[in-house]
Amino acid sequence: MKTILRVFFPTILIFSTCIALLVFKTMPAAALWEAYSVLYVQNSVPESDILSYLENEGCSEVISASVQKNPLVSSITPISPVDSSYLQKRFGYFADESGTYNLFYIPSSQNAKAKKALKEIVSKTGASCGLDGRERFTFASPIICAVLFVIFLFSCRYKSVFVLPAIFPLAFAFSRPFPLPCAAVCLDFLCLFLINGSWKRRGYFSAILKNPVLIILFFTSIFCTFASSVQTGLLYILTFSSQNALIYLEYMMSKVLEEEKSFVYTPIFSARQLPILRRKTIPFTFFASIPLLAILAFFLFSASFVARGSTSLVSLPTPFLPSSTNGLLSYGEELPSANDYFVWVWNIETFPYRNLNGSDSFKTVQYGDQIIVDHYRETSSGIQNSREVLFEYNDDFTNEIKKNVQNLDYPAIEKLLVSEQRENFHVAYNHGGFIRQNSQSQNARTLLVLITALSEPILIGVLYLINGRKR
Repeated sequence: MKTILRVFFPTILIFSTCIALLVFKTMPAAALWEAYSVLYVQNSVPESDILSYLENEGCSEVISASVQKNPLVSSITPISPVDSSYLQKRFGYFADESGTYNLFYIPSSQNAKAKKALKEIVSKTGASCGLDGRERFTFASPIICAVLFVIFLFSCRYKSVFVLPAIFPLAFAFSRPFPLPCAAVCLDFLCLFLINGSWKRRGYFSAILKNPVLIILFFTSIFCTFASSVQTGLLYILTFSSQNALIYLEYMMSKVLEEEKSFVYTPIFSARQLPILRRKTIPFTFFASIPLLAILAFFLFSASFVARGSTSLVSLPTPFLPSSTNGLLSYGEELPSANDYFVWVWNIETFPYRNLNGSDSFKTVQYGDQIIVDHYRETSSGIQNSREVLFEYNDDFTNEIKKNVQNLDYPAIEKLLVSEQRENFHVAYNHGGFIRQNSQSQNARTLLVLITALSEPILIGVLYLINGRKR
């Protein structure tokens, strides 16, 4: 019974961690749209004031709610009898889901000017506001963790003892792909590598629990995650607990297997007698500083040290493909996409040629649908019939719509929609997928914590060399 309980509780912890890493998965504040940056400003500030700040900094072609018009009016039926719900629903693009922020779309080529305008808005109004991320190297930090994982895996002695527990911090790095959590994961990998050589030795658990080097590295990694956010810190503690639960299960399994053997090899030195810092491990201790340095470098290249009002997590209109990994994220109400606009234009242009007597006169348009007109003429041989295809819903039709949108003489929201290169994308409010509260002070704090994490392996290695440990 005791054996069952010893296996049951660690197993429950491991499964709980797997679920938590999926449920609380977040994404960096990368650019939402390919050709536009999204400026969100608390709606207490008039839209005209925001447009004035942007114009003063040289921003042009800013897409906002007040400048929207009807993008297409039929010359045959100026007052369209077709469903016009698209025209109303598109205004959902100009507010976040809670209605707290007004949204403005600025061409990404003017991002530097937009940052200056943002700084001006913060200083003059004090309003809560910000820009969606334009960070480069968005997933560089978890990829660096993955590279370190592979290097340590091929360098350690007991590979299964390293790879299975290390999967959890690696999954944590991709669940929270930010510099500070990934720096904590690098330190965690270093701990797993250092204790790998002590596996199967007497007093294994008591030795690693009392080792000052491991304690320092552990608390530094905890500090890194909580410096990112409280939720990240708690998720890391859960991940770390599951990592150790898996080590414990491996230990239990090894004991069961040893009982079935007639002879068991036992190392002479106990885990306490064999220091984790020795000639074979100290080069890897110094080496661990390289990925930390890389994370720091990518952070400096990608971070935006721009002042912005404090904001919580904002739910913005986000393009996504249902079949992509973004499907793991939670989305709210859907907004009209480019395909919805194409269908609306199709209905406007083809309405004068539709047979209104048919029950399916306004059925959902499908790719390849045609509007065909019959022509009759009298010839010497009698009445002859010919058919002319006036419209066909295909790539030529949608490409012509895109061209007409780009030629509109005002910054239409349709320009945002047709700028997205992905086909058949959907748009919806993102629920918690994008964190965007990187203030200037927070970036400075992140920088200091990263430097602290970087210095840990270096200081540990230097102290080892000064003490002259020769084992």
